[in-house]
Order: sequence, then structure tokens, then C-alpha cells
Amino acid sequence: MKPIKVVIIDDEEAHLELIKQAIGRELPLASVDWFEEARVCLERLDEISPDVIITDYLMDGMDGIEFLQALNRDNRDIPVIMITGYGDQNIAVQAMKLGASDYLVKIPGFHALLPSVIKKVFCEQELKKSLRRSERRFRDLAETISDWIWEVDVEGKYTYSNPAVKEILGYSPQEVVGKRFCDFFIDKKREVSQVARLQAMAEGKPIRNVDNPCVHKNGHEIILETSSVALFDNAGNLLGCRGVHRDISKRKRAEIELRRLNRDRKEIFQALGNATMVIDPEFSIMDVNRAMTGVTGKSTGQLVGTKCYTVFHGTNQPPQDCPAKEILVSKRNAPVEREMKALDRTFLISCTPVFDDAGNLVKIIHACTDLTDRKRAEQHIHSLTQQLIRAQEAERKRISRELHDLLGQDLSALKIGLDTLFDDETKAPPETIDKVSRLSEMLHGTIKSVRNLSYNLRPTGLTQIGLVPTVRSCCEEFAARYGVRVDFFSAGIDELRLDSDTKIILYRVIQEGLNNIRKHADASNATIRLIASFPDIILRIEDNGRGFDVQNRLVSALDERHMGLRSMKERVALLDGKMRIESRAIQGTKILIEVPIKEEKGEQKDDRSDR
Repeated sequence: MKPIKVVIIDDEEAHLELIKQAIGRELPLASVDWFEEARVCLERLDEISPDVIITDYLMDGMDGIEFLQALNRDNRDIPVIMITGYGDQNIAVQAMKLGASDYLVKIPGFHALLPSVIKKVFCEQELKKSLRRSERRFRDLAETISDWIWEVDVEGKYTYSNPAVKEILGYSPQEVVGKRFCDFFIDKKREVSQVARLQAMAEGKPIRNVDNPCVHKNGHEIILETSSVALFDNAGNLLGCRGVHRDISKRKRAEIELRRLNRDRKEIFQALGNATMVIDPEFSIMDVNRAMTGVTGKSTGQLVGTKCYTVFHGTNQPPQDCPAKEILVSKRNAPVEREMKALDRTFLISCTPVFDDAGNLVKIIHACTDLTDRKRAEQHIHSLTQQLIRAQEAERKRISRELHDLLGQDLSALKIGLDTLFDDETKAPPETIDKVSRLSEMLHGTIKSVRNLSYNLRPTGLTQIGLVPTVRSCCEEFAARYGVRVDFFSAGIDELRLDSDTKIILYRVIQEGLNNIRKHADASNATIRLIASFPDIILRIEDNGRGFDVQNRLVSALDERHMGLRSMKERVALLDGKMRIESRAIQGTKILIEVPIKEEKGEQKDDRSDR
């Protein structure tokens, strides 16, 4: 127990000593101040600030009753214990009415009772102070909180309202007190709500988070969320109830708007033309749209909860190239093409990760564009293109042979005939001999042109001397004819027995690359590298020319019907290869090609040579 300051007012010193001894034994931390007169004590109360006052009733000057009256006039809240030598009940009643905490009669041994009375009175006073502090805290909270705190009686009339009602409902607390709670409800809810609230209060039931549509003083509707508890007296009689109204109008409007947005989102989600689904980080399907059910042939109920890889790949685990797995690692969207084996279809899949406020991945949205028909059309076009290229090469080969075997031979025979026309004639006119000689020379030039044309249509060197020497010869001829230095290097190709398709296509690609350099690059140097790097053949064609914007050139080439680069790509695709173009203005061009090595499977007939 903490130290106590005790003041004793008594004009009998003998009693004082007995009282001090008793207090000292039971309350060793207590301090005692003694006054013979009550008036002097009153003058020094502010200086002493006692916790308990013990006063005699009958004293000179001011008696105990008058002392109590003086304390009340000064609003002194100090517990007072009155002692008297008279057992007068009227004095005791009068003292208790004036606020005395206790009353003792000076019977033999009364001083031994004083310490316990002091303790009781002191504890009661501390409890009163604590209650006052709690009440002050509640009052401060109630007066400053933004929620409307109120109390009503058993008839539902407000007996207390904090100032927050002005901000919430537009009325001052004075305007609210005396009105029924249902007076503020909207008309269509008033009667039903009043009966329900009064019934709940009569049954002593608490009300928790009940929405009440009410009318603001200016006429607009607001929504109040109500929570309350019933109040009872010590005998269990209902006094009313106490509660809180919270303005949730903004929250309700936000909830309505959120529901509308969710409804719109769901409608948009279902209306999307692309097959779309939502999966969780464990690959379980959370939602699908109508397009997805159409693609899979399964209902929403059949799809939701199942693993996406089971539906689309027919496997028990995600495939290695699963885009969702990549999202879990990279946390970024990356559109990819994937073939769904279980559906026999190909999709362009765009995976969008969705994170919560803490940055945790909570779901992944898959938007799937069905590329199946387009892919099949592309494959069909690719197949037709391949057939066209093969047919073109076959036709070139046929024309080359006919030029060589028929026209070339006929022209050679004609030249021999011209050259020997006058062998048996000794008197042929000089001008005729000269004219025939000129015709023979012209015919010789024609024979060379036919042979070059035949060679360009189908280079016989590919089968006679091989790919590398033929390409080297082509590069040397190109350099001599157009003044562009060509640096050609090859490694590992001579050891391979490449099939005829690979040889002719690689030759045509190099030929087209040099042709593009001549037409467009304005280059002084070109580099060609042809390397065997199992399992591929790597071809690189570079120049130091003017360069170009790759994407724009490919688009403009289609518009202008320039087929050089596209022809190269188609030929590379014919070998299941890849081609990449790198170019920037004034920085030249690089064409990088990779094709798989395909060797001939059996002996093939050689092309006829130029004999």
C-alpha cells in the first residue's frame, strides 16, 4: 500500500497519541499531521494535501459538522472520518449526509479500529478517483470520436448523444436528445425497424453491425451501421441501451460500385473472343470463359479445380516449356506459342501474373489465341512453297540440260560448219569469207552465253567438284565482274556428303545474298563463312554496305514485290533451318543461317557435265 497522509483534528492530546500509535503499527508508511482547531486545518489544506482527515465532532470554535460544511463549500473532495464521544444517531446521520466517509464513537479501544477504517476509506477514495478518470477518458473519447455514440431509454428516446451526430446526421446533440431513434429512419423502414429494435432491447440482445438507412437533416439518404448493448440496473431492470452509429454510406457506395465493376468484369471476361482462364500458383484452374469451354469441349464446372496441364497436355505434371512455370520464376509476362497436345491445337499464350499488396503471386491469367487454323494454313503455304522451289529447281535442271545437250550442241555443230564452210573452196570471194568469219565469232559468243545460262540454271560443279569449290568459283567470278572484294572461307564442309537439296539451296542462298549486295548494299567488301558445326551447317553473309532497317525492308519488299530476302528465307525453311538478319544504317548487314546437316542416303546419278 502506498504512503498515506493523515490529518487529525482533535483538541484532546491523549486521544492523539493513542491514534498515532495505532496508525504507526498498522500503517507504517503513513504520515500524521495534528491540528487542535478545524479552522487552522482548513487554512493549510492546500499545503498538506491530505489523503484522509480524522476529525472530532465537538471542538472549540468550529465543530466537526461545521468543518464538513466548510469542505463542501470549497468543493474539497477529501474523505473524512468523524469521531465523537456521543453515540448520537442524529449527529451520525447529519455527518454522513454532509459527505463523511465513516463515523466512530469514542468507546474504549476505538483507536485500534481506526487503521482498518482508514484503509477502507482510502481505498474507496482511490476507487472513486479511478472511476472518475475512466469516466473522463470515456467522455473525452466520446466527445472526439468520429462515430456517433448514443444512449436511449426503454422507449427508444435518445438520452445522450456525442457531438459526432452533427457531422453524420446534420443535427446537434441537443436536437437529437428526446427524439426516438426511429425518427431518423427512412419512411419505408421506420415502422419495421422500430419494432425490431425495441424487441431486441426488451430481450436484452446485443445488436451488431446492422445497417440502417436514415435521412440526413438536408434530406439525402445515408447508411448507418449500428451496434448496441442493453443497459440494466442492479436489480436487472431494463434501463435502455447504449450504442454506436457509424456512417458507412461511402463504403456502401463503394461496395455497390465494386459489385458493378465485378459484374462488368465477369461479363467482359466471358465475352472475350480469346480462350481465357485463370489459374493459381499450383496450376489449378480457378475460372474460364465461354471461349475456353468451347475450345476444350468441357463445362466450367468440369474445368474449375482441375490442373491445367492435365486438360491441355494430358500429363500429370507441367511440361518443361510451360509458360506458367516461367512466370513463377521470372514474374513477367512473355507471350509464347505452345502446342496443346491433348487438344491437337496450337495457341499463342499470353500469361499475366497477378500479385497481392504484399507482392505475392496469387494467380496467373492465360489469354490463348487459337493459331491452329492459321498454322495449318501457313504449313500448307510452306508446303506449296517448298513444292514450288523444288519444281523450280527441277525445271531449271531440265532447261539447263536441254540448253546444254540440244541447243548447245546444235550451236557448236553450226559453228564447226561455218568454220569449215570454205575448206574445199579455193576461189571464195574475200568479202564472203570475212562475213562468215564474223558470223562464226558471233556464234561463239552465243555458245558461251548459252553455256553460262545453263550453268547458272543448274551449276554442274555441285556434283562434279562439290559445294565449296563451286561457291568459291562463284565468289571469284562475282568479285571480278562487279569489283566487290569477297572473302570466302569454309571449314568441315568437304568431309560431308550433303544431299543435293542442301547443296543447291545453300548455293542459291549464297548466290542471292551476293546479288542483294550488288543491287542494294553499295559495299566494297563482302564476307562469306560456311562452317560445319554438328548438327548444323552455319552460313554467315556480311557486307560493309549502307545497311537498312530490317523490319521496314521486309514490309516494303512485300509491297514492292522484291522477293530476294523472302526467297532466301523460304529456301532455308525448306531445309528446316533458321535465318536471322542484322542490319543498321551505315553499319552494314549480317545474315546468319543455320540448317541441319543432311547427308545423301545413297548413290545418285551425276548431272551431265559440260563436255
